[in-house]
Amino acid sequence: MYNSEFYSYADEDPAILGSALEPVEIIALCGGLLPACVAWAANDTSQLFSLSRMMISVSFRLALEVRSRMKLVEDGSKSWGKTYTGLSRDHVQGILEEFHESQASLH
Repeated sequence: MYNSEFYSYADEDPAILGSALEPVEIIALCGGLLPACVAWAANDTSQLFSLSRMMISVSFRLALEVRSRMKLVEDGSKSWGKTYTGLSRDHVQGILEEFHESQASLH
């Protein structure tokens, strides 16, 4: 789901942002993590603007740092990002655990 869609749904139904009694679990990696944090932190859509301004500032600094580190690892033009939707939390957890186990055996 695109962030703009999510925010539009949240404007129509603020309950989608969750509450202390019914928290919402958001999984995101890389660039999706910051918008997910904004969605998690907002209590209603009126807070999205100020939180989004902070996110843009963090995004800019993060992008500069990622670019710098990327050049140290590999100076190429391939994309490092992938987006997967419709995966359950348990399935993703299994994938991450399998990956971490395979990396541990390399060290």
